[in-house]
Amino acid sequence: MRAQYAQAANNHMMKIGSSVDYVWSNGMRNIPFTKAVEHLYATTDKFQGAYSGPNVLRTLTRHVG
Repeated sequence: MRAQYAQAANNHMMKIGSSVDYVWSNGMRNIPFTKAVEHLYATTDKFQGAYSGPNVLRTLTRHVG
């Protein structure tokens, strides 16, 4: 799971210049790196629970199978 977070962070954030303290991500500019990572964790956790569970699996199999 940590590898997925790290990969998502690498895909959605990039350093500005040589600074490692601030990042740019999807319209958020010059925010502290720690805040960007907290936002990434919160967003990922929110969606992770939404797509798990038997109801989603049952719905998917009904439409696919």
